[in-house]
Amino acid sequence: MLRFASPLARHAATHRATHRATHRATHRATHRALMSTRRRRPRSPPTTTSPLKNLLLKPALFTGVTIAGSFGVTTAIDRLNLRLPKWALDMNQRTPHLWPFVGTVVLSNIAIFLMWQRGLPPRFLSKYFLSQHGMEHTFAMLGSTFSHRDLWHLGFNMFAFYSFSRSTSFSLGSGDTASMYLTCGVVSSWVAGVVSCYHPALKLLRVPALGASGAVLGLVSYATLSQPNLELAIIFLPMFSFPAINMLAGLVCFDLVGLVLGWRALGHAAHLTGVATGAGFYYGGLEAAQLYKRQVRMKVDMARRWYRDKMRRN
Repeated sequence: MLRFASPLARHAATHRATHRATHRATHRATHRALMSTRRRRPRSPPTTTSPLKNLLLKPALFTGVTIAGSFGVTTAIDRLNLRLPKWALDMNQRTPHLWPFVGTVVLSNIAIFLMWQRGLPPRFLSKYFLSQHGMEHTFAMLGSTFSHRDLWHLGFNMFAFYSFSRSTSFSLGSGDTASMYLTCGVVSSWVAGVVSCYHPALKLLRVPALGASGAVLGLVSYATLSQPNLELAIIFLPMFSFPAINMLAGLVCFDLVGLVLGWRALGHAAHLTGVATGAGFYYGGLEAAQLYKRQVRMKVDMARRWYRDKMRRN
């Protein structure tokens, strides 16, 4: 038997079908609009770290860690009476005070120089061994101290380092010399980075920096002040000599003029900072470090006694 719907029922069914179709169409249109908006939404600009954090807070923390860590580690190693291998002892007999510090630094600089020449790996070298404008990567303050791109730059710095670091190791020991070298390098990189951001002639160039000049001049400054009668000779003219203090004074004057005039060939700010840091070590800095080293030795002795007692109990 056939049943015929009433006009009122047909109207209600039509109304429901129309409502469903309208709702679906509206939902699809809204979904398409949202998806297109998401696709066309511009990317937000990358967040930039404030100059206060990049130029002051992070470098200050890294410098403090470097100073405390270098003096602490070298003091702990010296307190533990760790011995050099036989080949290093034999080389020290032929070339005194070459190992463990002087030879390690020279070989590290040569290795990083060869990495630059091979271009391996470029991102790693540019990030950690090149002090970029703005000092975004803090480790580069230390890594750039071991980094050279030009052979003449490497040769000059390593020759000066080899000449002065051995005499400083003879008077202070390899541990204090290594700590002073690292401190001078980090502090000079920090000051040079700040100067490059605010110097009128340098802040527009955004030129990265590298080289061991600041750290080497720190050793030169300390050695010259601690040995007032030190004489230097020209490598090609060994018969002529002159006082080292005069050379240091002339270098400081040259770097002051270069910094004021904005000469870009050399890192004048790093040079001056290295000289000032080395002078700071001579005029009381090392005495203050000895107080810290005394505390480190006490902690090492306590740890050794605790370890011995524990081994006896076991």
